Amino acid sequence: MADALSNLKDIHLPSPIGFWPPAYGWFIITGLILIFTLIVLKRYVNYRKKLHLKKEALARLESISQQSKLNSNIAESAALISVLLKQIALMRYPRVDVAAITQEKWLLFLNTHPGNIDFTPVKSLLLDAPYQAKATGDINALIKVATIWIKRQLS
Repeated sequence: MADALSNLKDIHLPSPIGFWPPAYGWFIITGLILIFTLIVLKRYVNYRKKLHLKKEALARLESISQQSKLNSNIAESAALISVLLKQIALMRYPRVDVAAITQEKWLLFLNTHPGNIDFTPVKSLLLDAPYQAKATGDINALIKVATIWIKRQLS
């Protein structure tokens, strides 16, 4: 019996588990992290784009306001503000819904998109003043309402 025990070899341990290939769960987790990262990155890029557009639109509105104070041409300032509002609307909404609307429908669109903004007090400046040689009215009221509208559209 002593001879039989001397012929036994020591216990062999299995080789250590390698790093590759990982289990399927790691592929799933990596995929989910990648998808989440792409979603967050896309939202961040859209946020930065909106922020840039908002700053640019408000800067243009401020420029129109300064120009209005210098030359006192209300008709030109009202036309520039109307163009700016139309450009922003074209960026935010489908072209077929925005491009062709004018006059009362344009005023209704501005009042209802995004809502709770009333352009009615400055209706004559917005709709009629751009087509008059010498327009009268409070351009600052139009600038104030346009500023609120731009901030809500691009927030």
